[in-house]
Amino acid sequence: MLTVERFNQLLTPTGQTALHVAQSLDLSPAARLRTVGELRRQYSAELATDALEMAVLRERARVKFQRGAELYWTREALEQASGEAVAHHRAARYREWGSATDLCCSVGGDLLALAQVGVAVTGVDRDAVRLRMAEVNAEIYGVADRTNFLLADVTTAPLMLAPPSSSTQPGALASAAASTPTIIAHLYGRSSAGCRRLKAWASK
Repeated sequence: MLTVERFNQLLTPTGQTALHVAQSLDLSPAARLRTVGELRRQYSAELATDALEMAVLRERARVKFQRGAELYWTREALEQASGEAVAHHRAARYREWGSATDLCCSVGGDLLALAQVGVAVTGVDRDAVRLRMAEVNAEIYGVADRTNFLLADVTTAPLMLAPPSSSTQPGALASAAASTPTIIAHLYGRSSAGCRRLKAWASK
């Protein structure tokens, strides 16, 4: 199981070399045993396993994200990611807000899009590995100066939910946000981990 410590090993010079080597090898299922063996001849079993898994996920991510092969993923996070086009479409609607809080931000798909349109974003997630990946992904996209991160379980935070049918126009929620200290959130559904999938935006 990937931990923050093991993920950080991928970010070291040795880890980056292992990842580069893994991405250059045959990643097809038929060649998996041969590829694993080649990596383990050069690196520790843990690093070889993690580098290969990331290489496979990066290859799959190309379909959803233009720079998917540069970003960091978990298998579940990639499966749940709606894709770059959708993320940018959503972000464009909130470019005038100035600041935002992405609850259950995962590895940062929506967070990156918001930051790219100039919104200052706080990413919140209870999964330390995903949150660390989101932080690194923000650095890769050059938006680290517009992001910060908080490890927390949003299901325990005080929230005021805006029903899915409510207007999500900036003016509508900004007006509500000005009159309450709680977070105005838009309910998007549920993740398989049981964490409610929420998107929260605060006014300037």
